Amino acid sequence: MTYQRFLDEAHVYWRGHLAPAHGDQLVVADGSHRDPRALIRVLTLANAVRRLHPARLVLIGPAPADGAEADAAPLAALAAAYAVDEVVDLAGRTDRQVTALAARAAGAAAPPVEVHGLTPYVDTGYRRRGGGPLTPLRRTAPEYQLAALRARARAAVYDEILAAGRPVALVAVDPTDDHAGLAVRAARRAHVPVLTVVPRGGLRAYCLFPGHGDPAVPYAEALQPLVGEFFGRHVWSRRAELAEAADRTVWRVGRGLDRPVGRRPDAVELADPAARRQVRAHVAARYGLRPDRPTVVVAHRPVTEAPTGIADEVADWYARTAQYAHELPAANWLLLDHPAQDDRTGSVAALAAYHSDAGHLRFLPGGTLSRNALLSLADLAVVLHGRLPATLAGYGLPVLAAGRGPWGDCGFTTAVADPAGYADQLADGVTALTAGHPPVRGGQVARARLWRWLTEAGADVASGLVPHWDLWPAEHLLRAMTVHLRQVEPDGEPVFAAVARMFAQRQPMLTRLDLAAPGQSRRAAAPAVPHTRAPDPGPVAGTAHRAGAAAVAE
Repeated sequence: MTYQRFLDEAHVYWRGHLAPAHGDQLVVADGSHRDPRALIRVLTLANAVRRLHPARLVLIGPAPADGAEADAAPLAALAAAYAVDEVVDLAGRTDRQVTALAARAAGAAAPPVEVHGLTPYVDTGYRRRGGGPLTPLRRTAPEYQLAALRARARAAVYDEILAAGRPVALVAVDPTDDHAGLAVRAARRAHVPVLTVVPRGGLRAYCLFPGHGDPAVPYAEALQPLVGEFFGRHVWSRRAELAEAADRTVWRVGRGLDRPVGRRPDAVELADPAARRQVRAHVAARYGLRPDRPTVVVAHRPVTEAPTGIADEVADWYARTAQYAHELPAANWLLLDHPAQDDRTGSVAALAAYHSDAGHLRFLPGGTLSRNALLSLADLAVVLHGRLPATLAGYGLPVLAAGRGPWGDCGFTTAVADPAGYADQLADGVTALTAGHPPVRGGQVARARLWRWLTEAGADVASGLVPHWDLWPAEHLLRAMTVHLRQVEPDGEPVFAAVARMFAQRQPMLTRLDLAAPGQSRRAAAPAVPHTRAPDPGPVAGTAHRAGAAAVAE
């Protein structure tokens, strides 16, 4: 009953606030994500684009491996509520394309998937379905060859969809796999703006417009310099104005207030260097490490993710890093698995067993360490991608980034640009730590904290149309959305204003306020209301950097 009421209110809202399509303009939305919160974000963002450019909305249904038969009816109901004009039967059209490709290839060797530039997308999809890293043997399996054929067929379907009209935007979630990733690839090649939703927070999204990088370059690689330039121009240049807002964001993160409801708050309570030394000694003793040696923390990622930076495979990067660590006994090495690891092949456990004889290496499951334990023990962090770099850098820890992320050009990490020099950079970092000179970059603390403000506030659009990701279970989410759709008029709607601003200024990310307008950042940094806020301990890694407002002067 709650779901039907939500559908009814959504139908009335969107049918009343969207203009008829202009000619053959269309907005394409990817519906392959299984989480309804992500799908609601995709549809809301697509409709916000339609308010700027009246167009038909084409929703691409899930592929067969995603349970197309089971999800068809609910998807159709949600599509109708959000004024979708057409739901593409991706499963059926892919099957027909496979038949056509097989017929054309009859009697002739099929061209390798590399010829079509689809290998990275096929690999990521195959990793996720298989629950493990790709190996040369798995690449020769018949299942992989079938996945490559279906990817070619699916890519052809996306090309057909975009060629059926004048597309003004594609909205998706994951730009890396062989479902939505192929749609993103097709849109970029067709010079169509691509918006990718971040499944976290309020409404967060990145965008690549035509002319933003080479369409042949992976999405993440093209996005990174654009976000770095945006951060430098609109955030770092106003660091004095935003200092208090950044402090408030870091305080919330440090007190665990950014954690989903039901999880342990895990607040940072290291008030001074003495407290850090006490916790450090306790944690080091627990895991058999020497507290007088510097400690390097290596943060793993799910082995099913698309590799970035110097990594050809996430699992290979982790194994290579462990081997380098084995040869650097002057430091403790803590290799932390990812909390959401999906490794059905046992590669992580096998790697830990292989290095079990190294007394200075410890492999820990994800989620084992609290924030206090991690921040007290770590002196250098080695990461691939993800959200952890900004958190650690904001507390004064030097971060060596072997992969790519939107934050990569924002100045608070040290990039590993050359795979051949990776071992040397690790060795140099250990040498600097043992000499008492942590390799912290100038302005790192302030930059990392401003990045956290940008992602948690400045680029997080708060709206009742898209309740916060943590508003769950579904019953609570639907009730909140139903009330908003019924009671709140669209005048001044933050989502519509943010999308209009993104398109007008060709921004690489959605923003809550106009950071390019004079005075906007000052409003964002207005003093907080009094509360029982604990003193900010600043960096916990023993660096000379000062946190908070003092750090912005660096």
